[in-house]
Amino acid sequence: TPTNSLGWRESTSARALAQERLYATADDAIPLYLAILSANPDDAAASSGLQKARTALLRQGDAALRTADSEADVMGESLREALQVASVARSIWPDDESVLAYLQRVDVAEQIVALDERGERQLRQGALGENGGDGALYSFRAALQLSPENARARQGLAAVESALIRRAED
Repeated sequence: TPTNSLGWRESTSARALAQERLYATADDAIPLYLAILSANPDDAAASSGLQKARTALLRQGDAALRTADSEADVMGESLREALQVASVARSIWPDDESVLAYLQRVDVAEQIVALDERGERQLRQGALGENGGDGALYSFRAALQLSPENARARQGLAAVESALIRRAED
């Protein structure tokens, strides 16, 4: 059939790569390049295309990570996208240095988001941590140590400070 021909896969994979359709369907760049290389392991164009797709995939993942700890990602969509990219990259290139470095960035992003969420929960519960104990103050500071530009943690820290002022006034 035309959709199974090598020529169709080659042209479709290149077009998918150009459109940065990388992994979501069987007609996206990475699955097509893998299919070509499965049929012809020495296909230099497919090998090159797959490496370009890896670069594009990691670029997409890094873009998602940049917004994963921001107020703009309240629903966690960016982190989910970064995790999907991590899953694809880990399964295809488990020993690649650029993939391993990306996986480390994803781990840090997960830690930051968890600390932000924990701090917000502690803040809602009134567990501010003003006596040096575990509380919102600690969680937000820990998130800021990992990501000094983390707007979500900065906002949380400001909310903790406001709550501490209100407590002192009461």
